[in-house]
Amino acid sequence: LNVACPEDFTVGGMLRMAAGAGASLLTHEVSHEAVSKISGKNLEWDLQKGTWSCTDCKEQIRPIAIAGLASHSISSEYLVNNQDNDSQFQKGWMFFNIFNTTQYFVKDWLARSGKMNGQPGYAGAAMSTKGAGDLRAFSKKQSYLLGTLMIGHQLYTGYRYLKNRQEYQCQKEW
Repeated sequence: LNVACPEDFTVGGMLRMAAGAGASLLTHEVSHEAVSKISGKNLEWDLQKGTWSCTDCKEQIRPIAIAGLASHSISSEYLVNNQDNDSQFQKGWMFFNIFNTTQYFVKDWLARSGKMNGQPGYAGAAMSTKGAGDLRAFSKKQSYLLGTLMIGHQLYTGYRYLKNRQEYQCQKEW
């Protein structure tokens, strides 16, 4: 698989990858905000803790909570189907999608099994035996099912992305 090219390790390549990862993170957070607005609710953001909360959102909390991770799945599909030769931005975005989705579910599993704790709430470092981050809105069974499906999807789209990269050659030979 065409995983890395020499130009990926230049300063410009690494900056484009970091920009892609940052764009994915921003899309994740904006997705929470967009779904809350569509639901007629307002999120309160604590940027220092990296958390959000929603007052009187009991009925809307699940769609708001899953919106960030759903943005990873949607954008990964877009990237697989719209690749170009200057792919460092796309590689950074795809890597962050895979990493962030996986770490959310691993932290949730660790929190629910009592191996990690943090402050209550949603997003960021919020975790307890009721779950971690955005996944606290879901039951243990729902979280584990979502985790299996979403991590599986991210790994599969990552594989498809790299497989499609075979059509592109690195600008420089190794």
